[in-house]
Amino acid sequence: MVEIDDIGFVYIKDRIKRFAKVGGEMVSLNAVLETVVKAFEKEGEFDYGVVAVPHESKGEQIVLVTNNTQVKQEVLHDYIKNNGMSELFLPRTILYHDKIPSFLTGKTDNVTLKKEVMEELGLNK
Repeated sequence: MVEIDDIGFVYIKDRIKRFAKVGGEMVSLNAVLETVVKAFEKEGEFDYGVVAVPHESKGEQIVLVTNNTQVKQEVLHDYIKNNGMSELFLPRTILYHDKIPSFLTGKTDNVTLKKEVMEELGLNK
């Protein structure tokens, strides 16, 4: 996805593939990640990863993986509600991992993370 400013510059904002289709709605996984980071920024520096995995009735579900054990569903729900955001931004599942897979650049390795989540949730076919 791109944004074009007033003088015609194009800015890449997001990748199309970094979306989840939850109950027919397209949800940006990067927007979910940004929401989580903002909600828990006072906790300090932690790692977060967000992936979409299959869901039986909704198509896909959003899963948050973090090494911050202070992240709780209720706190995130309250943050989303208090900031007038859609509940679609609320991850259905939160998993706690000591380490989030990443590249040498520090960027999250979403492919490996998704494989780990699928395996942990028993969704491998």
